[in-house]
Amino acid sequence: MKSIFSRNQKTIMKPKTYNILSDCIETGILYGLRKSKKHSDDPTDEVVSQEIDRAIWSELHNKFNFEIESEEYEGEVNY
Repeated sequence: MKSIFSRNQKTIMKPKTYNILSDCIETGILYGLRKSKKHSDDPTDEVVSQEIDRAIWSELHNKFNFEIESEEYEGEVNY
């Protein structure tokens, strides 16, 4: 199979960040809504909001590594 890239060529891949973020948020909202209704047919707005928030952050942490740059702490954030 012939490569479309030349050996002398520098190839750069850039992620489509907007698409990745959009997918994480959409998936997180849907999962959070389902989870908030798992144990109650009529969850409070606060419970729904918390579950959506957790689910969105979970999706983001599955796709991105977060690093903190500060004088107090430097390193990778793992949840």
